[in-house]
Amino acid sequence: MGRLNNAAMGEAPPETLRARLRRALHSRWMLPAAGLVSFLESTVLPVPLEVLVLPVMQKRRDRLWAIAAAITLGSVVGAALGWLIGYGLMQSVGEPLVSGLGQAEAYALARERFNANGFLFVIGISLAPVPFQIAMLAAGAAGYPLWLFLLATLLSRAARYFGLALLVWGLGDRAEALIHRHRHLALVLGGLALSGVVALAVL
Repeated sequence: MGRLNNAAMGEAPPETLRARLRRALHSRWMLPAAGLVSFLESTVLPVPLEVLVLPVMQKRRDRLWAIAAAITLGSVVGAALGWLIGYGLMQSVGEPLVSGLGQAEAYALARERFNANGFLFVIGISLAPVPFQIAMLAAGAAGYPLWLFLLATLLSRAARYFGLALLVWGLGDRAEALIHRHRHLALVLGGLALSGVVALAVL
């Protein structure tokens, strides 16, 4: 009834969470907002981060690398929280979450992968059929070392987000069209390109 009244009176509907986050990203609090958005995306927000941050990267190319650093940090902090829940609160919090998301099979697969080779599993998580939120819980529940999990998360997320920044830096406005059409391929290419740049700088 309230919504009908708002519409009848010409009032704007309440802002959705995505709209609020998008507005924050375009404010003077851009970098903290980017970190917060990344934290939420890695824990509870079912929205690909690129959808929100790519327009900001294109608009603020002078802060490309700072934005990439902020969202990488936010993702690592989110990963630490997810690991802690899996490690200490799996029964009370983690299992209802896994069940509510309908990800029991993905969770079982993640536990199996962590027991086999958790580090490489986290490095390649973008290509695995397991949501990152489920992988975080599985890492904690499996007792996988926190420092190794965070190191793998840092490496994989830095390659992803700095690779995204590199695509924007190199392709400009064409980066968004490329990522919308071939999201996974574009992120992999960006990560590989970034790795090549780092290798050349080290050598």
